Amino acid sequence: MAVLRLRPALKRYAWGDARRSPELLGIPEDGEPVAEAWFGAHPQGPAEAFDAAGGKPLDARVAAGAEALLGARVAERYGGLPYLVKLLAAARPLSIQVHPDPAQAAAGFAREEAAGIARDARERCYRDDRAKPELLVALGPFDALVGFRSAAEIATSLAPGGLLRDLGGLLPGPEPETLVRAYFAMDAGSRGAALESALARARARGGDEDARWLRAAHEALGSPATPDPGLAFVLWLKRVRLRPGEGLFLPAGVPHAYLRGAGIEVMASSDNVLRAGLTSKHVDPAELLRVVRFDAPAPAVLTAPAAGEAYPTPAPEFALTPCPEELVREAQGPETLLFLGPPGVEARLETGAGDLRLARGHGVLIPHGEAYRAIAPAGSLWLVRVGAC
Repeated sequence: MAVLRLRPALKRYAWGDARRSPELLGIPEDGEPVAEAWFGAHPQGPAEAFDAAGGKPLDARVAAGAEALLGARVAERYGGLPYLVKLLAAARPLSIQVHPDPAQAAAGFAREEAAGIARDARERCYRDDRAKPELLVALGPFDALVGFRSAAEIATSLAPGGLLRDLGGLLPGPEPETLVRAYFAMDAGSRGAALESALARARARGGDEDARWLRAAHEALGSPATPDPGLAFVLWLKRVRLRPGEGLFLPAGVPHAYLRGAGIEVMASSDNVLRAGLTSKHVDPAELLRVVRFDAPAPAVLTAPAAGEAYPTPAPEFALTPCPEELVREAQGPETLLFLGPPGVEARLETGAGDLRLARGHGVLIPHGEAYRAIAPAGSLWLVRVGAC
């Protein structure tokens, strides 16, 4: 089976970066935000896959020749391409969110299918029956929220001098589970008034980091008259800054949000997201509370591995590796190469069927068993493969 060139599906969510995404993808700016570019086969946004005969959606190509493209073991175990590769660029904060584990995803999907909720309906929580472990690797300075802060840190936000002090007398205490359950059970008017007071304090505090991100999150939603309930999580989740090449692995149940920056995301091929706020999309507090893990520690920041070594994650669906200048291998299952070299520089891919040139932002899917040689500046070519066949 031929190597397939991939044209990603573009997701133009409002938080996307109208300049950074086109720069990474090597496409012209059009003034509109580009939040994510999907190089995968998920039905909610399959890449267009090209061979000598032309282009077809990648999910259709996988369905028509799964064993030839994926290999027998991957096709039998996963039934399709098990991973999804994305380029992400956030100019503004994303929603506060968690992802389900395999059992929760299967049960939630079956429940919503039985209820007759359309898979693209706004109120849908589970768009497929799979878990969504994911890895984010920063391509520049990258700010994120991940995991709950300690009870002592949360208590500071609720104390008399804290930004959320008006919530302090209305909530039972700073332990995350007790706090969040009570927070979502609050009267919406009282919660909104407390958040409005917090925003007023944040505006008066200038360069204070918590105050700055609270303002930024509110402004990202267009500064609505009624503050979004997700604003409190800006002060209840840990804030981290990644340097280029550093990563975060996000298992099921860990609350997180990306605040600003560009990165490569690799995940199981799923679009299951439960949101806590900072979004105009559907928020289902009851389902969120079933999925979120209050006891999970915040994931550690992953350091950049040496070229040719994968980022360490427990996910069987994927592995991400920064490539050396020369990569020689035979594809074990399907393998995706994504080139993010400097403008004007190309990567060279040699296969049994001939040579291909990859410009900045180009990706290819290499079928199982294909021997190939890739040459590119070190650190500019990224390999995604199945973690466990």
